[in-house]
Amino acid sequence: MEEIRGIGASAEVSMAACMVLPKLPKFREDLVIPKSLVKSEIKRFEAAVKSLDSAFDKCIAACKDNITACQLLLVHKSLLNDCDFQSEIKNRIIDGSDSVSAVIRVAEEKTAELQKLDSQYISERSADIREVAQKLICELTGFRLPDVCGIKKPVILVADNIPLSLLVSQHSSKIKGIVAGLGGKTSHTAIIAQNMGIAAVVGCGSTINELQNGEMIFVDGIKGSVFYRINSQQQLMLQKHINQIVNYNLHLSSYAEKPTQTKDGKPVLLCANIIDISSYGKLADINSDGIGLFRTEFLYTENSTMPSENQQFVIYKNIVSNMKEKSVVIRTLDIGGDKRVPFITLKQEDNPFMGYRAIRICLNNTELFKTQIKAILRAAVFGNAKIMFPMVSSISELRQAKQILSSCIDELRSDGIPCCETIETGIMIEIPSAVVMADALIKECDFFSIGSNDLTQYIMAVDRMNSKVDYLYSHFEPAVLRMINTTISACKKAGKICALCGEMAEDTMAVPVLLGMGLSEFSVSPYSMLRVRKLISLIDSRKAESAAEYILSLTSRSEIEEYINSVFSDEFELLLKY
Repeated sequence: MEEIRGIGASAEVSMAACMVLPKLPKFREDLVIPKSLVKSEIKRFEAAVKSLDSAFDKCIAACKDNITACQLLLVHKSLLNDCDFQSEIKNRIIDGSDSVSAVIRVAEEKTAELQKLDSQYISERSADIREVAQKLICELTGFRLPDVCGIKKPVILVADNIPLSLLVSQHSSKIKGIVAGLGGKTSHTAIIAQNMGIAAVVGCGSTINELQNGEMIFVDGIKGSVFYRINSQQQLMLQKHINQIVNYNLHLSSYAEKPTQTKDGKPVLLCANIIDISSYGKLADINSDGIGLFRTEFLYTENSTMPSENQQFVIYKNIVSNMKEKSVVIRTLDIGGDKRVPFITLKQEDNPFMGYRAIRICLNNTELFKTQIKAILRAAVFGNAKIMFPMVSSISELRQAKQILSSCIDELRSDGIPCCETIETGIMIEIPSAVVMADALIKECDFFSIGSNDLTQYIMAVDRMNSKVDYLYSHFEPAVLRMINTTISACKKAGKICALCGEMAEDTMAVPVLLGMGLSEFSVSPYSMLRVRKLISLIDSRKAESAAEYILSLTSRSEIEEYINSVFSDEFELLLKY
């Protein structure tokens, strides 16, 4: 048995025969046509665009009940119909290239431009450009991409990039997993895999060439591993592992209808973090108490132009109204750092995480900011929406943001457009200065949400992506725990909610500590919610309070981790039982 390592992109495992998708043939990029054929070649290109656009419409209509699939197909349709994209191809044809060469060249240039940007989110959109270009080439050449309609047995698809059309096909029920050479956790392949509930490992590189069509492979979307050349005895062992995971997940599903409360009956709010429409679709099955963090960046990263107020309003309204009375915390645009959007020019910075990002960008781009705020205010009429400002470092920034919010309410009222004039506002606590000023900040907003990932990074002065210093990155460092406790205490004193929405909220060892500090709300990924709910139900709040008090007196991470494991060993053991 051999292993391929990639990026785990879904919390699923699967074993089936692999179906290696054939690669598009290599077409020449240097074909030249005479001037007399330019007009007919442009018409041929336009006919291919029209045909592909129609195919997208049919595909969107066929999967109208799958919001995620429709959203992603609309992205591809938008890329196809992008005026600049089409103009550049036509200009190359005018200069003498044939249609196929022109499409290849323009697609390569576009993807190269995106990959130069220091942003995983944006560079992964290059896969969408490649796929649209690939489909255009198929329309122009008559080459047919593989279909899954004839598949009779379960398969795991293997390719550099899995065509979106295959994944959203009405015959996709036979697809049990995905192994992709390209992509990351935010690629559309990963998003669709999560939505389908199938195992996915992406970013495997050229190692996928080792996989033989039809051979049995095991895909672990949790750990990011693909096992191949598996003998019969190993197959039995891996199948046993799959059965254990399936049975444990079935056991956890019984917690979907249970209230979130500690062993001694103390209620706790357990909400979901959602990064896009696909993660929102999971909430109905897990009985979330609300949405603790709705990241809105995907609305910007997946568009070549700024999304309009109405475009945003429709999406926010859909989610807010479906959640009914449950809280939906919508975070305003948080770009900069590792997140960039194509229609906002951000200068290269030596230290982007300490620079021009999040609320700083929004306060300097008031039209961009007001467009989003107005959409949220309008959507809040249909449910319990709240606004949260990210990366606030001072009271003056919060006051500026609230002033812009007030002006948006005035303008909507003046235009006769219904909006929620009493919407609650909160801030992300992710900068040490905000922790120091927590008692003052909480007086000027309605709630806090601790972004433990960034807060830990800033407290410890560590780049969590730098392997030479990542040993310092831990939310069990005494300084981090004490700052989190300071934040929670400020909220408790003011009688307001304090949530935590970073990875720490779903860390098994951290949950009892946060409960003991008196955290009001845990906001976790939908895939972790039932496990966290079970864990909370096993912990006595009084025991947690006593433990947290002692932990805050400790001065080293090793002491803290050792103490947590010793005090809550029984609870951690029960968590794994089913």
